[in-house]
Amino acid sequence: MEILSALHLPSKFFHMITTIRSGTSRWIADYSSDARHYQLTFLFIFLLTGLFALNWSMPGWQIPLTFLVALTTQLAGILLFRLPFQSLKSALITSFSLCLLFRSDQTTVVILAAFIAISSKFFLKPMASTSSIRPTWVYAPPS
Repeated sequence: MEILSALHLPSKFFHMITTIRSGTSRWIADYSSDARHYQLTFLFIFLLTGLFALNWSMPGWQIPLTFLVALTTQLAGILLFRLPFQSLKSALITSFSLCLLFRSDQTTVVILAAFIAISSKFFLKPMASTSSIRPTWVYAPPS
């Protein structure tokens, strides 16, 4: 900034640069505050690499259908159990993972796989252990 001020540029320019820098730093801070953002980014890159560079054969309807069923199931769970909407990131991660690891030519199998993957978070609840101090989880808690 000292170099720019030596050029005697108008103050509007400094305000614009400062605003851009603060907006960019805020975005980077928000992005890096949650590890799921990095996970989503890399899963997206892996899926694009598989589809375009490695020529994976996959029905064109499988990816949108997987995302649609997973996000709809997660949204129903959010509304039913009154969870925060940030848990939609979990459904996105599951959707990307299903697209990377699961192949099927049958629509019903894809729908069932996405539904079971998401709804299992809501149906497997914590079970109280014998000690009342610490509960044990059958599966990871819903996020």
